[in-house]
Amino acid sequence: MQELYHLIKSLDANEKKYFRRFGLKDESKGKSNTETLFEIIDALDEFDEEKIINRLKRVKLDKQISHLKTYLYELLLDTLLWYNKERIKGFDTSYESAKISLLEDRGLDEEALKLSVRLAKNTSNEGSFIEKWNALSRNIHYASNQFLSDKKNEFSELNNWVEQRGVLLAQMQRYHEYDALLVQQLRVMRKAMQARSDEDLKALNEIFNQKIVQQKKLADSRDSCFIFHTIRLHHFQIFNNWKDFFAEAKTLTEYLKKEGIEKFPMMRVLWAYSQLTQACYYTQQWKELEKYLNELKVIAVNNHTETMAQFTYYTQLAITLFDFKRNEKQLKELLHETVSHLKQFKNRLRPDVRLAITITTISAFVEYGEYETAIDVSEDFLTNYDSGIRMDALLMLYVYEFICHLEMGNMLYVNNTIQNVYRYFLRNQYKGEFESTLMHVFKKISEMQDYSQHKKEIQKLKEELDASGGNASNRQHLALLPIVQSFLDAKLANQKIHVFAAAQKKKGE
Repeated sequence: MQELYHLIKSLDANEKKYFRRFGLKDESKGKSNTETLFEIIDALDEFDEEKIINRLKRVKLDKQISHLKTYLYELLLDTLLWYNKERIKGFDTSYESAKISLLEDRGLDEEALKLSVRLAKNTSNEGSFIEKWNALSRNIHYASNQFLSDKKNEFSELNNWVEQRGVLLAQMQRYHEYDALLVQQLRVMRKAMQARSDEDLKALNEIFNQKIVQQKKLADSRDSCFIFHTIRLHHFQIFNNWKDFFAEAKTLTEYLKKEGIEKFPMMRVLWAYSQLTQACYYTQQWKELEKYLNELKVIAVNNHTETMAQFTYYTQLAITLFDFKRNEKQLKELLHETVSHLKQFKNRLRPDVRLAITITTISAFVEYGEYETAIDVSEDFLTNYDSGIRMDALLMLYVYEFICHLEMGNMLYVNNTIQNVYRYFLRNQYKGEFESTLMHVFKKISEMQDYSQHKKEIQKLKEELDASGGNASNRQHLALLPIVQSFLDAKLANQKIHVFAAAQKKKGE
């Protein structure tokens, strides 16, 4: 029932209007049982299965609940499919294929042939591998039948279709090579985020040095080309080669524009822009970052998943951009808007994506001294979404929470945070040199009352942390280290972190 509730609540006003007019069309008099269930659920502000069942009992439909909810769910999906058919990539070709099969079943071969030729033409530019393969196979079938029934007919047409399918098969095989390498790279990356070893780095370098990853001309289809750039982007990012990362991301985005953005799955387009905006940030190209963020913000998206991806990719770096431009008013508006969106999307955002945007938001709140809001955002995540998250990213969240509690004087919560991190390490059977040093730093800082009396000790802690963070196996913590260093610098100056950050900004102007 909950899935049905979420589906109904995802409808916009126009989709509901279309569904009531066409999806719920019923020849019987009065309201149908399906419509009754739809209206009951649509009227709820929050999901409450007991309330739904009680209302169905009042209209004597409680014995039909199982059938009704299944039927309504499928009816909604079918109606939404038709309503959004213009925006669903591949819908037209799949629908045309279904029409061809229908005509064949009824013996209308000439009509089926006309549609088949048109389908092959359409899929040659827009279709997926399987759609292209099926379209070419149909035309080979028709051409073969025509040749066999008419011995005077030239064999050239059949040869042409067979040759085209041969080219497609070669492209599919090459795509499989790229895809296999990408999967291998992602497996190593996932493992490497926990503890990057020399063996992991060697494996990543071996993938990158493959011939098909070094020669773009071998990527002979749109799908292969996209993965070609994806593998290279992953590699440059892992090894912090930001100059090449920027060049690769820009090349990919320009390729998408040249080919036509509408020809690619929108999630790929949004991801490409996310890589480019990250590259602008890491290379400190602020004008370029603003330009590409503006482009990203106006890309036409088609569904909730794409809307959330666009929101995520835009928000993370727009916060950073507004901060760099010292546009405090626009930044704070975006921050609170982001918190609102995080609540709105609830469980729809993937935990890792939600974590990334949560960390970005918290860091900005901390920088402006809004420690309570930062803790609220952090607690919302830690309470609901900490399962399966990368250790380096989750540790960063704990660090920010520690800083906030310490700056607010919540010493009990400071110690609780330290214990939570220790428990997290114990649960995952992992605690490296950097993590041990970090916990040692936190513990020592929490024991200090007057920082001005402990400058030598704080300086020593900072040096210990720098030394442990410089180890090659701790590369995943490169983003975390500057945060803790800035915090320790603030303590050396006997200031709160947001006061210290504001002073540093003013000094840099």
